[in-house]
Amino acid sequence: MENRGILLSEKEKEIIKSCFYMALEEGLYHFNRIGLDAGEEDIKGILSKFGMPDTEIEKFMKEAAW
Repeated sequence: MENRGILLSEKEKEIIKSCFYMALEEGLYHFNRIGLDAGEEDIKGILSKFGMPDTEIEKFMKEAAW
């Protein structure tokens, strides 16, 4: 079977991952803003399921001031 994936450099992968996390964080912010109140543990669980490292999750939680 032929692999038709796009080959990306490590830098490109990091840029894409950062953009994905920013979009996910923005979505979670608006999720809470419209009143679908997610608790801190819910937010941590969602970010973790999407592969965000624990150190980044803690940084996000401090910056977002949930």
